[in-house]
Amino acid sequence: MSSSPSQPSRLARHHAIAAAIALLALQLPPGAQAQAAPATAASTDFHIPAQPLDQALAQLARQAGLQLLAAPELVQGRRAPAVEGRLSTTAAVARLLRGSGLEGHVSQGTLVVETPAGTGSLPEVTVSAVGETTTTEGSGSYTTGLMSTSTKLPLSIRETPQSLTVVTRQKMDDQGMLSIDDVANSATGITINRWSDDRARYFSRGFVIGSFLQDGVPVSYETDTSTYDTMAMYDHVEVVRGPTGLMTGVGDPSGTINFVRKRAPRTTQRSATLRAGSWNQAVGEIDVGGSFNEDGSARGRVVASLQSRDHFIDGYGSRRQLLYGTAEFDLGRDTTLSVGGSYVNEDNPGSQWMGVPMGFDGSFLDIARSRRFSPSWSKWDKKEVSLFADLEHRFDSGWKARLAARALQAKSALDGAYLVSGGLDELGRTRYDVAGGLYDYDKRQLSLDASAQGPVRLFGREHDLAFGVSRRTIRWSDQGYSYLSPTGEWLIANGVDPYTWNPDSLDRSGLMAEDLWTRRQKTTLTSAYATGRFLLAEPLNLIAGARLDWYDFTNAQRQGSWSREREFSEKAHATPYAALTYDINKTYSAYASYTSIFRPQDFLDVSGSMLAPVEGRNFELGLKGNYLDDRVNLAVAVFNTTQDNLPQAITDINSCTVKTNCYRSVGKVRSKGLDVDISGEVLPRLNAGFGYTFTQAQIASDSTEGVKGAPYASYTPRHQLKLSAMYHLGGELGAWRVGGGLRYQSRTTSESLTSAEGYVIRQPAYAVADLVVGWRVNQQLDLQVNISNLFDRRYFETLGTNNGGNYFGMPRKVLLTARYQF
Repeated sequence: MSSSPSQPSRLARHHAIAAAIALLALQLPPGAQAQAAPATAASTDFHIPAQPLDQALAQLARQAGLQLLAAPELVQGRRAPAVEGRLSTTAAVARLLRGSGLEGHVSQGTLVVETPAGTGSLPEVTVSAVGETTTTEGSGSYTTGLMSTSTKLPLSIRETPQSLTVVTRQKMDDQGMLSIDDVANSATGITINRWSDDRARYFSRGFVIGSFLQDGVPVSYETDTSTYDTMAMYDHVEVVRGPTGLMTGVGDPSGTINFVRKRAPRTTQRSATLRAGSWNQAVGEIDVGGSFNEDGSARGRVVASLQSRDHFIDGYGSRRQLLYGTAEFDLGRDTTLSVGGSYVNEDNPGSQWMGVPMGFDGSFLDIARSRRFSPSWSKWDKKEVSLFADLEHRFDSGWKARLAARALQAKSALDGAYLVSGGLDELGRTRYDVAGGLYDYDKRQLSLDASAQGPVRLFGREHDLAFGVSRRTIRWSDQGYSYLSPTGEWLIANGVDPYTWNPDSLDRSGLMAEDLWTRRQKTTLTSAYATGRFLLAEPLNLIAGARLDWYDFTNAQRQGSWSREREFSEKAHATPYAALTYDINKTYSAYASYTSIFRPQDFLDVSGSMLAPVEGRNFELGLKGNYLDDRVNLAVAVFNTTQDNLPQAITDINSCTVKTNCYRSVGKVRSKGLDVDISGEVLPRLNAGFGYTFTQAQIASDSTEGVKGAPYASYTPRHQLKLSAMYHLGGELGAWRVGGGLRYQSRTTSESLTSAEGYVIRQPAYAVADLVVGWRVNQQLDLQVNISNLFDRRYFETLGTNNGGNYFGMPRKVLLTARYQF
């Protein structure tokens, strides 16, 4: 093998140690060395996942038909981003090495990787540039490359004119995130609000998030049945703050959460993870993937997880199982079919429906965090089956077409009792009454989406377009009944002392059943959408789009002689979106965006009539920046959202004339505030995430249901600060890492829920700190300990009313993790 005349000494050194290079253990297939190397300018289909740099270079060489020459000391211990798509070899090498301090060139059919001429030594780099990929697994990063959750266009975080946070696989592993609650606690601006131990809502900018995405396909989030408490199957989670009607149809102004699943790898990877923690927590996970054939055109992956734990609440436990499988097939050079599914089962014995009571004046009762206010026979069990299929075709012009389908069935079985309104006894002591019931929910969804995306050239400039059609059908089939006392009363116990409540004291055998309640509901959303990024001038882009929605809703409820049927439809409702982005320089860009809000509601008022649809608009101004070869992203945004007809739950359920919860409209509500988000490798070996949010949500005009200036959703904080970090030590301690997290939020109150009842519950501001220590024993085994709520801060995560809806935050918790890769 000959070298170029300008580099004889370097190539001679490489030849001398070539036999010892670990990379050459991954040799080309027989006969490949005899093949003529393609010209570096020719395009090749590269499929290289994020992985250690030495392995990534070996894969690139195989796929390009080249030999590989690189000194082990240059590439070992470094990571490379994923490279996907049809590229020239030169472009693929540049992407793979970006941010590494190395350079590569092809000489005589050999890919040579070396330090740039005149460079004495390399800076230590542990996290690669993210590159043009949506996959975060194996990147070692706290940020990502491309994403399309906000606009359907494959944009980087900097190019996306909206506030967003990405929780990568690395961050989930570092911070010991096992559930959606863990992700929400880490994501900028997201607040958890519980309706029960196993039923939570997620708020952003003062409003509830009603729709999720799975791989970019909208699905309805059903609090009663949805199962997102096993995160082992996901590569990363994208959290968008602000309206997302362009993606989800009838849009929530709060935002959306996109769960991006793990993909089937082309190279074999296997790992086993064991976890043990506080309250008898035990978790086992197996993750196996790889190619079914030699060329990697057929590949698959299976993830299985078993979780078992008690909780800090006495008598409450969880047993959860996850099985996820996916397979991908290259149907020719440019077409890929991906199919798969998941099964989740959750058994939650002892689950509370209503949480901890308060004093009738809103004061905290002196109750231990471990105390449970549900009978020993209570439960909230869930089961979910999901199937998906994606077909993608890539055209030589750079366009992509995609067909996607998601089918989901989620069921829950709940049985329990909860505290309701009571009073003071003759001695002035707090006493509550008890009600209960048994219910079964069955919710099914089918989501279909056909889309295309690619570049177009108009007026001498290149632009990007995306368009498509979608259809989503949601069916509910629910039934159940309230318990009645042996004498036929709705209250099954009276005068309960919250200090001495005994979960075994309520005997279910003597209870009677009220008339069976049934609910049959169907929602159909048919949509057509289009969006584009248009280069108006060299630094100025217009991102504009619109969505047309056809919405049909029917609901029928029956119980005994009572019945109620409702219908609502909307034809070709338009949701416009527009944003201007301006590239200030290579680091910073600014944007301004506008979108409208429209969301039909299925909530009933006290008389049984449907609330009018929510309508409004959102304005946002922002600044984006990226640094260090895209390894760090910065985003700052101010927003102003106005909505009409937002719902507020009626706390006095006795005033409801319907058989389910009822609501009132609070008129016009305005939410305004500030988002700041920074994430990535901010210093060598230091991954960090910083998020700050200020949100002020208030009733903006007087109405019969609200007074101007009164708070809306006062149980969400105005100020939130979230920090997370992981530092990898260097030198002799290079196998060790240390990190942690910090969450701070300002005070919250129940004012928007209970002020009309004459009392307010107040949770003072608090901060919670976490600690992480990890040790990489060898290339296969990794050990880690996570300590959550390090200083054991006592606080209420959710505020409700005096008879319940109040939930303690988790006390100090320890989680030990051992992960083995083989």
